[in-house]
Amino acid sequence: MTTPTRLLTTKERAARERRSERTIQRERAAGTGCPYVKIGRLVLYREDDVDAFIKAHLRRSTSEPDALSGGGTPVMKRRDVKDAAHTAAAQKRARLSGTEPPDKTASAG
Repeated sequence: MTTPTRLLTTKERAARERRSERTIQRERAAGTGCPYVKIGRLVLYREDDVDAFIKAHLRRSTSEPDALSGGGTPVMKRRDVKDAAHTAAAQKRARLSGTEPPDKTASAG
């Protein structure tokens, strides 16, 4: 018979990892954190999942890829996000003002 795993609150998990509760909440919202159980409004973490999450972030060198960045996939820098938003806004303005060339797929057919 297996022993049921202990369930941790966000506060207990944060204390265990020496991180703020807000950081844990932010990771949960972004989908980058540890798997969790939600019962009504109550959010709990299985101790086994927390242990596995910590183990997955074990590093021997600073040159190893970060697990949260997709195993070596470059993380988008703040400037890249700002540039992408600026480009999208410029394209939207051009579309709304009619200065953008017509969509080729709209005229086909």
